[in-house]
Amino acid sequence: MRFRTVVSKVRPIPPVISLLFSEAINHLRAVLDNTVWHLATEQMDSVSEKAARAINMPIYKDSQKFSEWARKTRTHAPELGKETKSTYQRVKALQPFTDTFRIPSISPTLSALIDVEAEKVHPLLLLQSYSNLDKHREIAIMVGRVKTTLGGLSFQEQDPSFREMIEGTTVAPDGNWGTPVSIDSQAAVMVERPAPWTAAVSPTTEIKRLRDWVREEALPFLVTGSNEVENALPVTIEIGNDGRTLSERITTPNRTSTQERMGTITLQRYVEAETQPPHYPIVVDEEFDD
Repeated sequence: MRFRTVVSKVRPIPPVISLLFSEAINHLRAVLDNTVWHLATEQMDSVSEKAARAINMPIYKDSQKFSEWARKTRTHAPELGKETKSTYQRVKALQPFTDTFRIPSISPTLSALIDVEAEKVHPLLLLQSYSNLDKHREIAIMVGRVKTTLGGLSFQEQDPSFREMIEGTTVAPDGNWGTPVSIDSQAAVMVERPAPWTAAVSPTTEIKRLRDWVREEALPFLVTGSNEVENALPVTIEIGNDGRTLSERITTPNRTSTQERMGTITLQRYVEAETQPPHYPIVVDEEFDD
């Protein structure tokens, strides 16, 4: 006789995860528009209604389409669309067809371990796609993924990838009845990158990489023309009523990032799980044909 281990129930993913991810994406996208607006309008004596609509952070992966955008923009906002202007040059330098920076779907270490090539996408394209999906279709939907390892097998024999986790998902190869098999599983909440990309990624890691690119690369370059600044914008600042000015809050941050806070909680839960005795799943007397 043989047995099969399958998922019987899946706890629903809290909607707040999608909402927080969506909020972070839209703020990161907006801060780029806000910065370009500030840089362009501070050079203008007045801003007409048409100029106001023309000023934004463009995102193009094709140089010809970017040139068409610049031609239309310079009609009403030459401070942004004219090739001789510094803001134009800095905006162009950050475009995906110029900038070589890419965000991987998984770390280089994990990519080497599981022998899977990471999906690499320019951060502006990710921000644009996530934001457009959120505005015009639906907020990013989180999906459940599971990774399992079997006792007695070497790392090379394991499947280290995260797979879809739904009711009925097989979590391990079939075993022989009467022979105990140790199965360790790790469940994760992930978000699928919008089409044309296909990778499912950690929402916290994806946001961290996008956030760090915006604050360490994009904003310093847009404002100063260089990303070699002594201090980038802080990861987070206190937004409550503590009596400090905005400048004081930015220059003296006093909070850790979400990922750092989550790391502590995750480690604590992992240690607790490691100390628990084995859990034996409920046996269901049901035949399977394959």
